[in-house]
Amino acid sequence: MDDLKNTAVLSVLTLFFCLASLCAQAADEVVDVEVFNATSAVIHPGDDFSWTKSPDNAGHDFTINPGESQELTYYLPESRGARESFSYTQGDKRCHFSFGHIPQEPMSSWAKMPYSRWAKGEPVEYCSARLIDAADNDEYVRNGGTRIKFIMK
Repeated sequence: MDDLKNTAVLSVLTLFFCLASLCAQAADEVVDVEVFNATSAVIHPGDDFSWTKSPDNAGHDFTINPGESQELTYYLPESRGARESFSYTQGDKRCHFSFGHIPQEPMSSWAKMPYSRWAKGEPVEYCSARLIDAADNDEYVRNGGTRIKFIMK
């Protein structure tokens, strides 16, 4: 009887640790954002750019040289609010970039993520936003098959 009890306890513990290891290997949900400077001068983040306020980013000013990009990774669900936004400036020009995630109701069976992404760049005369298809085959992060590219021109 004791052997049966020990076997049952061992089986339950083994199942528990297997399930715990699967949860530990689950991919983090992220959205990759690229800000590209298509102008002929340096662009700077606006006052509403929260990345410069983080102590972890001390010493990094997030300015972008002409023809270069700045890559940002937003972790979900923290940034799954109705809207994330920030701006970049160059002289008198100011681009306001925003993006967000809209829950899919009901979630379609083909969808990789339970929400749809949107992105916007304003004013459209010199700011743009694109959702770009991206491979979603990383075992550590899940990007839903898209990344966002903001362009200041």
